[in-house]
Amino acid sequence: MKQQRPDIDRAPGSSSPIGTMPYLQTRDLLVRVRSYHQRLRDWCARHEGSRGDPRVALLVDLIRRREDSMQGSMAKLVADADPSVLDTWLQFEPDAAERADLDAYELGDEFGIDEVLARATGFELAIQAIYARAAETLVAPRVRVFFSALADLHDARGKQLGRVSQGLEDGGLS
Repeated sequence: MKQQRPDIDRAPGSSSPIGTMPYLQTRDLLVRVRSYHQRLRDWCARHEGSRGDPRVALLVDLIRRREDSMQGSMAKLVADADPSVLDTWLQFEPDAAERADLDAYELGDEFGIDEVLARATGFELAIQAIYARAAETLVAPRVRVFFSALADLHDARGKQLGRVSQGLEDGGLS
């Protein structure tokens, strides 16, 4: 049986420690973020070409390609990071907005493209807020630079998804 770690283990009924625990190690947070991006890529792979609407097919392909790019960018940031940065513990304030449970953005096969875009955009904004707060509040310069780069990456990603979503609403991606 796996040894439970009280500092990051989940509360009953929650599959994400972000909303329930005050501490999380950087590397554990990054595993969860990369896992979300992989699930989004997997959703796109399952829905690629399965819709009759060519605009939806274009959006699915666009999201998948951007997820591929995001995975590469995150992998490079992590590979280039000093191990001490990845070992940094983050403390979340009990009432801080960034402690919102990231499970709220989970993806289901039953969701349409608009719901997936909304959830992916929400996730990007939530994780960007966590990164930005860490960049502002942590003391070590290397850690601040690392989180600043992650915040910038996710901020740009959230804006990209917002533009894609806006194009879907406006009908501009036909």
